[in-house]
Amino acid sequence: MPIDILHMANTVLFHGQFTLSSEEGPHQGDPVGTLLFCNTIQPLLTSLDSDLHLGYLDDVSLGSPPGAVVAYVAQTAKVGGDST
Repeated sequence: MPIDILHMANTVLFHGQFTLSSEEGPHQGDPVGTLLFCNTIQPLLTSLDSDLHLGYLDDVSLGSPPGAVVAYVAQTAKVGGDST
């Protein structure tokens, strides 16, 4: 079954005076969202040269000397597009 069939109606999200139409991607709680997230982050985790890297859904643990862990976190933020 194509993913598009699962989302026949758009969801409108409200935040104060703002509204946002949820038209793409899986809805919250949809198991497809977990699968898509894990398939996306897995190549990044395997590319890290840390002594230990474990990931379960959105929980990630890295184990290496502190300077290396800082570098891995910076690399992850850069790949993810986070400029903070």
